[in-house]
Amino acid sequence: MNVLIVEDDEQGRRFLCGVIEHHWPDARIVQAVDGKTALKLFAQHPPQVTLLDIEMPKLNGLDVLEIMRAFRRDSFIVMVSGNSSMENVKTATDIGVDGFLVKPFEERKVIDALQRYTRRHEQQAKKVAVVGQGKSLSLD
Repeated sequence: MNVLIVEDDEQGRRFLCGVIEHHWPDARIVQAVDGKTALKLFAQHPPQVTLLDIEMPKLNGLDVLEIMRAFRRDSFIVMVSGNSSMENVKTATDIGVDGFLVKPFEERKVIDALQRYTRRHEQQAKKVAVVGQGKSLSLD
């Protein structure tokens, strides 16, 4: 699993990395501390999962989410924030966020969010296998 963690708080980043490394030791994690760096890393190292803070320097998480969604609709993106106001939740939901984690982070909720991704990924893989079953592709 490729994961992008976008969090300007070092302690929060370390916590998220630690949970992921403990439960998914093969995960490849890249980190950003601001929105502009996050977009650069998102393009250079396309993640399967992004944990995205809302309030960050240089570009806020809702703006970053909108750009990420325009670039890749299939990426699993979870907003992480201490400010999960109804306005932020509605805006992120309208843009197409896959979930929310509220600070302070709880290990169980981080695990649950990533397990939602793995279940979705497995379901999509099964659909592809069923659709392709018994068929051959010819490029003639």
